[in-house]
Amino acid sequence: MVADGHSVSYPPDAIAFQMLLAQLATMPSLRTMNVDFMSPRTWMVPMSFRSIRSLYLSCIEHEPSISVLPILLALETLALNFCCYCLDCPRNGQQLCAMVHLNRLPRLLKLSISGAQEGNIICSGTSPQLRQLDVSFSSGLSLDRILAGLGPSLEEVHICDCEFPPETLSARSYPALSEHSRLCQ
Repeated sequence: MVADGHSVSYPPDAIAFQMLLAQLATMPSLRTMNVDFMSPRTWMVPMSFRSIRSLYLSCIEHEPSISVLPILLALETLALNFCCYCLDCPRNGQQLCAMVHLNRLPRLLKLSISGAQEGNIICSGTSPQLRQLDVSFSSGLSLDRILAGLGPSLEEVHICDCEFPPETLSARSYPALSEHSRLCQ
């Protein structure tokens, strides 16, 4: 295990990791956290990171459980990197593994999803402050379902290297959507 106050790679068993997270949650200086090979059971203990601004989760689907993010009131950037490249994943990337309640992330400005497959992620609630959505190396996702929870502040959408047809983004639904948005296959 490596823990420098900002990143954790190959976390220990769930209970020890939850204890570590509980300690980190009390640190007012913690602004960014990276977690690799995170167990979905990590967030079962209620905890709140009051000061965390950026959260990067990688390889989050290694167990037969669902990862539900806690309330993160200050979070501005959330990156979910699914394990599409992890050959040892017992679920082969085919099941639900992450639930994001957007209303629990009131300051979220940027959401990145990478390596997701159909059914890997459920977004519920709304995120009226979200400005940027990035989706890459994913297949079978419904962009309409994800966009349904995003508010009118959306300025940029980047979709790259995905195996699904891009839906049309309505300028009427997203008046702030800029010409910088790109949909590339």
